[in-house]
Amino acid sequence: MPIKKVPPDISASADPHKFNRTSEGIYFSAKYSDKFEMICNITANPFYSVTWTKGDTWLGNITYMDDKRPKILTNTNLDMIYDCVFDLKPVNDEHTHKTSVSSRITDPSVFGEYKCVTSNVYGYDEQIFNIIQRVG
Repeated sequence: MPIKKVPPDISASADPHKFNRTSEGIYFSAKYSDKFEMICNITANPFYSVTWTKGDTWLGNITYMDDKRPKILTNTNLDMIYDCVFDLKPVNDEHTHKTSVSSRITDPSVFGEYKCVTSNVYGYDEQIFNIIQRVG
C-alpha cells in the first residue's frame, strides 16, 4: 500500500492551559515572570519545513531532510530579552511531530503575536499565537 501524501495540518495548544481559541488563532494572557509554551503538532507527508516568527522577526526554522533528521536554524541576532527553545519530537508516527517555543516573560517585547508556519510541496498551514499582558 503506497504511503499517503498530505499537506501540512497544525493542531495547536498553549501552556498555561487557560487559552482561548478563535478562528484567528490562540490567545492567552500572562504577566511578568510567567512561563509559557506554544505548541504545534504538525502532520505532513512528505517531510516539511517549520518556521517560527515573533511579529516580523524570524525566530527559527526547522527543515526535515530526506534522511528524516531535522536541520534546525535559530536567529542568533535577536535583541529580545528571552530565550526560545525550539524542539521537534515525533508524536505518534513518523508523519506527526511536535514543535514548540517556550520562554519566561522577562521583558515587554515578549508580549505580542507569534506564528508557526509549516509547508511542504502539497501546501501549507499556519497557527497564530497572541500573548496579551495581564495586569495584576
